[in-house]
Amino acid sequence: MRNDKFLDDFLVTLPYPPSVNDYYGDAKHGKYLKPKARKFLEMSKWCCWEAGSHKREPFKTPVLLQIAVFRPDWRVRDGDNLLKGIQDGLKQGGVYSDDSLCWQTLIHMLDVAPKGGEVKCLVSDLRKFNFMVNPRFEFGNGCEYFCSKIEERYVKAA
Repeated sequence: MRNDKFLDDFLVTLPYPPSVNDYYGDAKHGKYLKPKARKFLEMSKWCCWEAGSHKREPFKTPVLLQIAVFRPDWRVRDGDNLLKGIQDGLKQGGVYSDDSLCWQTLIHMLDVAPKGGEVKCLVSDLRKFNFMVNPRFEFGNGCEYFCSKIEERYVKAA
């Protein structure tokens, strides 16, 4: 089943997310969301609504998630630790139906933002880039070896 109708890109600005280290807490009967994480998810839901997520259908196919992180200060930060909060915030905001649809993610760590940091997210339908049809999708020169190994392991084995 192939559908050539792609959803338009979705651009939203979110507040700076809590690190994954500040996201979950341990309790006797499992994990729970810490107050910082709950507050971030509520704010993300509102930001997505303001950006128009309620006026469109959520993505239900693989997406490319591009993230521009404007840090709150000059301390060294790990972009990977921010990813869980951002993906959950976009799901809560109705941008896509599940964060497992983020097949490709690019994180750009940028300068300091004047108001305590922010994150700009651009979500695009990955099918627009012909990724599912062409497994050798061009990411740049460094990807050639990686793509050949994936092809060798999965495509030729089938």
